[in-house]
Amino acid sequence: MGCTGGRKRAREEAPMASRARDPRPRKTTQDSLHFLATMKSKLAGEMDKYNEFITAIGEFKAGRMDIAGVANYVNVLLAGHPDLICAFNEFLPWDYVRSHGPAGGSGI
Repeated sequence: MGCTGGRKRAREEAPMASRARDPRPRKTTQDSLHFLATMKSKLAGEMDKYNEFITAIGEFKAGRMDIAGVANYVNVLLAGHPDLICAFNEFLPWDYVRSHGPAGGSGI
């Protein structure tokens, strides 16, 4: 049996969604900077929301918030800005977006 059996078992236990290939183009640093600039422009009168978003992303990067937590937080924070929520969803993992639905619908 050896290594082969272990690998087969790991494949069988892996959730199907995580094996799906993301058909979207890979996001770049430029895409992130463009999103932040767009967000800053659209939230010009609500800079506290922009700053809260930056804080939430920092919490996620530091491991103090998981993907579900940051997605839910951003969904609430950007309520009233469905275009920004949809743009943010483009940065979420494909399997997460697919299993939780589009922004503005059920899920995030």
